[in-house]
Amino acid sequence: EWCLSNRAGADSVFASLRALYRWGVGRSLPDFSLQTLKAIKAIVIPNAAKGHHVRFRHVIHGPFSPEELTLIRRELDWERGGAEDRAIIMLHLELGANPSAFCRLVNGDLKRIEADGRRWYQLAVPRLKKRRGERETKRRPISQRLGKLLTSLQRGGPESRMLHWLSPDHPTDGVRWAMHRWVKVVNLISPRTGELLHMRPRRFRYSYATHIAEAGASKYHLAELLDHTDLQSVDVYVETSPAIAEQVARATDDAMRPLIRRFLGKIICGRETDEVATQPTIPASVPHLGLRESRRESPSSLGVG
Repeated sequence: EWCLSNRAGADSVFASLRALYRWGVGRSLPDFSLQTLKAIKAIVIPNAAKGHHVRFRHVIHGPFSPEELTLIRRELDWERGGAEDRAIIMLHLELGANPSAFCRLVNGDLKRIEADGRRWYQLAVPRLKKRRGERETKRRPISQRLGKLLTSLQRGGPESRMLHWLSPDHPTDGVRWAMHRWVKVVNLISPRTGELLHMRPRRFRYSYATHIAEAGASKYHLAELLDHTDLQSVDVYVETSPAIAEQVARATDDAMRPLIRRFLGKIICGRETDEVATQPTIPASVPHLGLRESRRESPSSLGVG
């Protein structure tokens, strides 16, 4: 009954319950029956609405606004707040990964590359939900400022935890508390709410993906950067991107403009362009058709003077 309540995450909870029952039936354990398993398999749990915070740009749970991101970057540029808190926020701002991935970072994941007198930093971010026999990572470039900051905070050897100041038992809770603490220390006020900015790791991920989509990235590129194997997970970012709307408008404006001019009662040319009309057509009683195409009737019958 709880899973059928359409709450967030109910579908995954029911999937775990069904897998557990299948496991029990497969081992002929007491109180596990094949008939009940068949009944459980027949139950369909509706998926909760996904992506509505991104789609409607929720002021608290959705992506940050451009003004909010500008304020965050400004405070980071001024190096306000603790170094540990700034490192956590910069990681989420630049890479947009899940906090659990950052909590699994070790010192050896940070790579420094020097060539031609220049220095670059790369970070091997652990992959989530793809864990097999060995640890998998995806290498991502980071800014020099973040690379230097992470280097200065390192303690121990290559296999030591990079974010060593977080509790090993509940590191993701420490990430959320670090963001909350930093916002209070720098007194970061949201222009949209007039209150302290509601900063959470998920909002950085939404903002990162939204920015990439607005830059014109494809769904495949988005899925690669967000480490998704299902393209449906990134549809919401592409669908709600203003850049997509502008591209659609540019692609359809030329085709729709003549039709709009017809309904406005303006004289248009026979070739449906904005050039000088050689054979002008005056909209008649059927405005979406030219005068010559409207049932071949005479101008007097159409009420045209």
